[in-house]
Amino acid sequence: ELFRISKHQVIFGINYFDINPGPGRIIWIKNNPVFSNAEIAYHSFGYGVYVFQHTWSGFCKETEHKEKRIHPTQKPVALYKWILTKFAKPGWRILDTHLGSGSSAIACWDMGFNFVGFEKDEQFYRNAVERVAKHTRQMKLELTDV
Repeated sequence: ELFRISKHQVIFGINYFDINPGPGRIIWIKNNPVFSNAEIAYHSFGYGVYVFQHTWSGFCKETEHKEKRIHPTQKPVALYKWILTKFAKPGWRILDTHLGSGSSAIACWDMGFNFVGFEKDEQFYRNAVERVAKHTRQMKLELTDV
């Protein structure tokens, strides 16, 4: 269904499924030997393999980047910002069919993208909504030369 409703996709966890939707890959090196050193995602933006290195201890209660863990497969906001910078174009609407912790929504908010997210687990959804609401309540301060 994702391929039916969207022109482009980034699908995390491709290394855990027995499917091969195409050749594009994103490799996120977590520098975390406890569970998995890396995660692999499929991308529909051609044949390239892109590597993002970001130390992440998602299994901890709070990470070194001050992101509180609220979902078992939570990804850092920095990862989604990197993906948006690399692949998305201004004016695009971003769809996340597995909202999880809401990191993708926060990245979209910070970068000015329209966003739609879905999460089937009610408690994860509530946690993500609360996290995003808390983040978006903060005012943005833009500094200019005086």
